[in-house]
Amino acid sequence: MARLAALATAVLLVAGLCARADELPGVAARADCYAACPQLKAATLRRVQLLHNPGFTVAYDSELREPRWVAYQASALPQHAAASYRHGFFTADSRVIDPVGPFDYRGSGYDRGHLAPAFLLTALYGKTAGDASYLMSNVTPQRAHFNRLLWERLEEAEAHKMARDAGTLWVLAGPVFGNPVARTLRGVAIPVAFFRIWLATDVSSRQPRACAFIVPQQVRGDEPLTDFVTTVDAVEARTGLDFFAAMESHLQTALEASLPDDRWPLAAIANWPARYAGEALP
Repeated sequence: MARLAALATAVLLVAGLCARADELPGVAARADCYAACPQLKAATLRRVQLLHNPGFTVAYDSELREPRWVAYQASALPQHAAASYRHGFFTADSRVIDPVGPFDYRGSGYDRGHLAPAFLLTALYGKTAGDASYLMSNVTPQRAHFNRLLWERLEEAEAHKMARDAGTLWVLAGPVFGNPVARTLRGVAIPVAFFRIWLATDVSSRQPRACAFIVPQQVRGDEPLTDFVTTVDAVEARTGLDFFAAMESHLQTALEASLPDDRWPLAAIANWPARYAGEALP
């Protein structure tokens, strides 16, 4: 009966309008999404739980046993942010059904990869946000070269360049799955790629502009970041998600079909080095 009660609690009626949100104690629901949070097909909604954490929101899929997307706002980092950062400890999230444990990736060949980044969240929102980023509901299987090299480079560019230049940067990130969906021995779905979307508003016109990436898991890690630039439409086609649904339709159509323009300094970040480039990776 307790498991049935937990299942009933986790069910969400999400149509972009009505949802039950599970929150960590003392955490109020915040607007982490620009122009509505990503929407999923109706057949998927019954298994997706919206989790509000300090600094970020997660849409957790209980059948895939990992997030469908995460959303947060980034801005310029405070001074001495790096000096105040400390690594956290991976922890099961008791808010979800059959939570993945911190050692459930052992022997899988995959890293426990963050979607919402620990360093940026800690710097902007404090230790509680950084700790929350280590909940396994924010984690997905990532190959070492992807996680510690290319994905880390995108996080660095986001924190140290894009968020600073944009003022406020809205970020969406999540997995892309193959068909059929591969699994670890513990039943966690293994993505074939990951997406990241940055959205900012132009200072003068206040019109939104977007920059999207789809990065396959099978990368060396030293490729130019610009190799993976794409459109929001392409991300929607690969994920089944609908982004920015509350935006005026003509703005949404133009935004999602366009490649990033020269207001995004992509050339400046394309070949940023990875922090862990000198380490021996599997």
